[in-house]
Amino acid sequence: MMIRFVLASLIGCCLLFALVSCGGSRPVGEGFVQAVESSGDTLDFSQHFGFEWDVCYAFGPYTSNEQIAKVVGLSRSPDYSIDMSDDHHLLLFVQSGKIVRALEVPRKVAFDLGTKEYIKVLSSSPVVGITSDANGRKTISNP
Repeated sequence: MMIRFVLASLIGCCLLFALVSCGGSRPVGEGFVQAVESSGDTLDFSQHFGFEWDVCYAFGPYTSNEQIAKVVGLSRSPDYSIDMSDDHHLLLFVQSGKIVRALEVPRKVAFDLGTKEYIKVLSSSPVVGITSDANGRKTISNP
């Protein structure tokens, strides 16, 4: 009886670990959204992310995993669902050529991609421009 309980608990823990570590759940950028919504004309990325990064890429909805791999310089395509979704943007933080954090940002914050497929923010120049439309929706752009 005790062995069954221990085995069931162990299997449950392993399944939970596998789900979390395989990217089944990525953090949603609500804190980032709040920072953008309360900002003025600019936002300093370095003040809002408490980890080391060299470059941040902001990808819009429907960006393919292959395109993400090409832009970031990955040898294989990552597994992000942004290519099938229009409800969020994807921020990828890279340090020394490796993705250190992926953050889904709801589309209530927009990224001014213009004709580009992504925005690139360097940690050495982390300030981005912020504009507001008539409805109060904030848009992030590279200055």
